[in-house]
Amino acid sequence: MKTTRILIVGGGFAGLYAAMRFEKQIARRADVEVTLISRENFILFTPMLHEVAAGDLYPGDIVNPLRRILRHVKVVEAAVQSIDLNLRRVQCVAGVADYELEFEFDHLLLTLGSETNFFDMDGVCSNRRHKLPPQATPAIPLYTHSQGAGGDISYVTANTAIKSHVTAR
Repeated sequence: MKTTRILIVGGGFAGLYAAMRFEKQIARRADVEVTLISRENFILFTPMLHEVAAGDLYPGDIVNPLRRILRHVKVVEAAVQSIDLNLRRVQCVAGVADYELEFEFDHLLLTLGSETNFFDMDGVCSNRRHKLPPQATPAIPLYTHSQGAGGDISYVTANTAIKSHVTAR
């Protein structure tokens, strides 16, 4: 019996939800192998990140390990280097030692996501790398280094929560 190999590249929302769908419908079958390749071994629920910054949630509330969610899908933490559609292969590197891995597939699902574009706004890129002093609460340094990169609801909610936290002291 030939095994059908389904390969999902990308562990963000799209890749995770596709893997969850496969897990419910076909991943338990003996003739199907579903593999998810992701740079990280966790999913970060970014829409609630501002609530962590404001101190309303703990970081662990918005981070979930992929392997805990996907019990019947093979999860591989690696970075994709190349995809050969003719040979139906994906080459990756994994680990600190950059182990080379190669995966063959019958079906390939690319869910690579996106990268944040700061549109060369002054201060946004430089301020995102500030380290918090160990004795500081998260709200105070984020408030002092905060620069708006948009006016969406999460930005407004985060700044309102941080400002109320700082002014309540």
